[in-house]
Amino acid sequence: MPDPMINLAVVGPYHNLFTYRIKSADAHNLQKGCRFLVPFGKTLKVGFFVGFQTEPVEYKLRFIRERIDTFSPFPEYLFDFCLWISEYYYAGIGEALGAALPGTGRGKPKLELVAANREYLEEEASSDGPVADAAKKLIRYGSIREGIVSGDKELLLIMQDWIEKGIVTTRYHVGTVRKKVLGFRKSEQPNSQQQADSKERDLSDQLKPDIIYTRTELLEQMGLSDYRVNKFLKNGILEKIFDESGVSDLTTYPIRHELPDLELLDGQRVALDEIEPAIEKNSFTPFLMFGITGSGKTMVYCHAARKAAEQGGSVLVMVPEIALSGLLLSSFAAFFGDKVAVMHSGLSPNERLAIREKIASGDIRVVIGPRSAIFAPLNNLRLIVVDEEHDPSYKQDDPAPRYHGRDAAVMLARMVSCPIILGSASPSVESYHNADTGRYHQLILDQRPRSGYRMPVIETLDMKSEKISGDCSFLSYRLKRETEKRIADGGQVIYYINRRGFSPRMKCRDCGEVPSCPDCGVTLTYHKSGRLLKCHFCDRFEPAPDKCPACNSPDFVYIGAGTQRVEESLARIFAHKRDNAEVRAVRIDSDKTSSKSGRLIFGDFAEEKYNLLVGTQMVTKGLDFPHVTLVGVLSADIGLDMPDFRAAEKTYSRLLQVAGRAGRGDKDGLVLIQTYYSHHPVIRYLREGAYAPFVEATIEERRELFYPPFSRLINITITGEDEKLLEKQSLQFRIKLEEYLAGITQKTRPPHLSGGENNISRVPHHFRGGIDGRPQSADEIQPPKVTPVTFHLLGPAPAPMYKLRGNFRRRLIIKTTSVKKIVARLRQWESEKANFGLSSKIRVIIDVDPINMM
Repeated sequence: MPDPMINLAVVGPYHNLFTYRIKSADAHNLQKGCRFLVPFGKTLKVGFFVGFQTEPVEYKLRFIRERIDTFSPFPEYLFDFCLWISEYYYAGIGEALGAALPGTGRGKPKLELVAANREYLEEEASSDGPVADAAKKLIRYGSIREGIVSGDKELLLIMQDWIEKGIVTTRYHVGTVRKKVLGFRKSEQPNSQQQADSKERDLSDQLKPDIIYTRTELLEQMGLSDYRVNKFLKNGILEKIFDESGVSDLTTYPIRHELPDLELLDGQRVALDEIEPAIEKNSFTPFLMFGITGSGKTMVYCHAARKAAEQGGSVLVMVPEIALSGLLLSSFAAFFGDKVAVMHSGLSPNERLAIREKIASGDIRVVIGPRSAIFAPLNNLRLIVVDEEHDPSYKQDDPAPRYHGRDAAVMLARMVSCPIILGSASPSVESYHNADTGRYHQLILDQRPRSGYRMPVIETLDMKSEKISGDCSFLSYRLKRETEKRIADGGQVIYYINRRGFSPRMKCRDCGEVPSCPDCGVTLTYHKSGRLLKCHFCDRFEPAPDKCPACNSPDFVYIGAGTQRVEESLARIFAHKRDNAEVRAVRIDSDKTSSKSGRLIFGDFAEEKYNLLVGTQMVTKGLDFPHVTLVGVLSADIGLDMPDFRAAEKTYSRLLQVAGRAGRGDKDGLVLIQTYYSHHPVIRYLREGAYAPFVEATIEERRELFYPPFSRLINITITGEDEKLLEKQSLQFRIKLEEYLAGITQKTRPPHLSGGENNISRVPHHFRGGIDGRPQSADEIQPPKVTPVTFHLLGPAPAPMYKLRGNFRRRLIIKTTSVKKIVARLRQWESEKANFGLSSKIRVIIDVDPINMM
């Protein structure tokens, strides 16, 4: 009997399957998702088993190198879900399966030489010489990596001899990674500075012992360069500190033991009474929990999760960012103890694999994490929660698969038939529309937990007349006075500005020259710490010049303010204390903190070591500080003028979220929003607390422009280093695209129900259905009619970020009512012509349901 043929999805950007031969002995008990190590070109790659190849092939097949899994690491539902991710979001099956299994396909698989005959090795180890040394290494460590052996000719000959004799065997390991570096610490060795020069000794004297510094802190606060840091490591002045514990840092959040005993509010009880029957029936039911900030949505999540656990099920809780995982963990741990785990990409692949094994074994009943947690292999999934469902962070931009965590979670809930709760104080336009049309069950929480805990008062300040002159123009007189007053009364204050660094623009006073990034074409942000110019798109940085490179003038002006400039200016602004209002300020943003030190800053703020917190989006959500009575938005206008049809929605959500940080205790909260556009609709709706009118007005605008939720978008970005070639090839792509999309048909509702091609929202309120929470045709209600698929093709045009990381970018956008059929045509095109028939110097990126329109 000939050796069977199998089809594998190889990890990488490959949209087709690859066929290999396998020995009959290795084909026993094959399950979908089992991994194999296979020869791929001149390298070795990991491939996932998808099925047997039954039809004969005309070409010679290669044999698999090694079977990695005896049993599939994927539950059946998770394997099918990854196939859906691959199909809908235009990704390779191997990319989707690789994303679900941490560490798979990261770098070349590592070959290890493993001791097989320990008795022989122990005899050899009793003597002297190279053979004895090799035997001792194998006995001590159990294995030796191929890289070590290949660099030692004598050891290589010994190992080759032992492999032939069966004393040593070989094995491949996939996804082996180094331990995570936590930071750097000054070495305690007394002779560590012997090789350092005088300048290095002066720099090292600034380092305090027993303090763990991040690389960012060494570069910016201590003024070291990458070269100096690496040299200090080499000379023993600095030492690396590794995170040995894996997930121990998440235990820094105290468990909120009081939560299970707290009585639910009427609104919380009503919401829970609607959710629990769906959990008992194990039926797909999408809920939109529209709750004001601080209304206790987490309590509803916890009680609903406890109900699912009582039914013998498990729970997935998704959050938009890693930092929020620990905050929810402190609540869920009060209900589930050690049956809760946090899973996120900040952990090393080995740490994630260890947690994954505990989840698969059933030891973990509740998994909390950002979008990647959706791939957790939970048994008997009975409930999914998506907190802050509106947040753009749920969308994966790069690399593929470019899935949306919220929409994919709705699909997952449908596949396993379980309820899903989407929670937010500012629901996305799509989710709001789904609830309004009856596709989601809407739950309202409009009270804060304790009597007297009211929503903060929101006021706007027109900076055209309110700002302080000079280099403190980012602050108004009113916000300064209120800050002093609130701090004098024992309260705390949060300043929010969505801009990192010291100044967004460093400009020569004489000639007007502004340094820009040569790879991205955007203005470099000035960071005063370390005197650096940074690009926040490609992470390029360079020393800030002492003289203008264009005219040699030393006179610069720093335009605009970032978090660093605000922090530095506060000591001067509040130097004259008012009513004993001592301002103790601290800054938090991604330039200053790692995830661990960020939590320490939040912890210090919670303990009132600081009374003024300046930060970027890190301060806008998930924080519960009862002493915060004032929130100041330093520049509400940032983001409003972005070339993005969601710009208003994103800005409104951010401002509403940060406003919700105030008034969460027994003192009234105040939110002061500084703006130059006080009459802008976003600012006006926010000031009036009119979220529903804002969303409804936005929906009507999108209906007219055929934007989501009345269509779905496919963003096609074409990039290349040669600008002229890119322009020519993108036009060629457009022409061919129209040819491939010609003649697509779909089933749609009759014209008298549709109200025109753009008006596809009029679905009866009793209708329930849909996969990912967006409008669909009403086939189930009226007899279908076959008509051409509605799609609008825009472009190619220069992308708003025309140059990024050295590549020019042009963009096409498809607005459509049928993503599936258009994606199928794109797959067909790419299978017929590699890279869509374009030059190998051109790259095509296809993003379905994009959030980042830049």
